[in-house]
Amino acid sequence: MAKWVNAKHSHLIVFVTQVYSGRWHSVQELVEEDFLYWGRFGAGVVPGTLAVLVTFFLGRRLFGSGVGLMAAALMAVFPGAVEWSQYKKPDPLLALMAPFSILLILYYMDYGGKTLAFLCGIAFGVTAAAKYNGAFVVLTFLLAVVLTHRSRFLKA
Repeated sequence: MAKWVNAKHSHLIVFVTQVYSGRWHSVQELVEEDFLYWGRFGAGVVPGTLAVLVTFFLGRRLFGSGVGLMAAALMAVFPGAVEWSQYKKPDPLLALMAPFSILLILYYMDYGGKTLAFLCGIAFGVTAAAKYNGAFVVLTFLLAVVLTHRSRFLKA
């Protein structure tokens, strides 16, 4: 299992979602192969698919709809991203959360406020929790804070 998914909780989720099919009668009947599909789906397919959507929104926000569509199309067929989405690894979550964090930073730069800063902090936490190199997204937020509030920094 990926580090960010508790194995006992995933066993329970798989059991509850599949018990009605009559495949099992108790949790003890579950075997590791029963979790391969759900692990790949939850840790790879869902975040990988959402990463394509977030890539579209980020590209549209920065450069317009045409670039957003092209970026999403390239993300959907990029060999590395497709391969990462086939395994139970944290890379698809990182590929989802890093552009989502950047998108939140852009909204923070436009609107400011403590709520958006707090949401950026949550996004950074999930990004860094997915994989350690996601922590570098915090540097982007610090740059955004300096650029947004540069008049305060220049007075000091």
